[in-house]
Amino acid sequence: LGSQYFMHNKHMNNGSIVFTFSETVNVSTIVPGRISVSDGLNAVYTLTGGFSNQLFSDVVAFNISQNDVNSIKAINNLATAMNTTFLYLRSQAVLDMNRNPNVDALNVPASGFVKDNENPFLNAFSLDMNTGNLILFFDETVDITSMLISQLVLSSATQTYNLTIYAGSI
Repeated sequence: LGSQYFMHNKHMNNGSIVFTFSETVNVSTIVPGRISVSDGLNAVYTLTGGFSNQLFSDVVAFNISQNDVNSIKAINNLATAMNTTFLYLRSQAVLDMNRNPNVDALNVPASGFVKDNENPFLNAFSLDMNTGNLILFFDETVDITSMLISQLVLSSATQTYNLTIYAGSI
């Protein structure tokens, strides 16, 4: 019989999941594609990458990839609170020390949750003066409906310009 998965804590600021197993597992055998985050109803996202600095333990801190963190944040009501955070840990997501696969664990509720409370940071922008397109590049997924265009300001060494939308869409 493989290891049983009991609970997890999810930390959305740094994209980590802490797994607690019934026995020591070989952390290097974790297969992200066998792990999914769910809202407990309809939304499910399967991980594509991640890593852990641990080797062998029954409590494993796993850092999911930045791409996965941003993809999860882009799905409404997925992993936004403890009651919208569940995990699927399919068989063979991890092996124990005797190379036995974990037992399927479906829709396991979070035992702890840290909400994303960090503000997004604007990394770069691109402005095409021929088309009037402004593209903003943030360090994380953002909710475009929350953007206040009137708060955007372009400036040079000598002038400042407030932005206005005349036509088109955001």
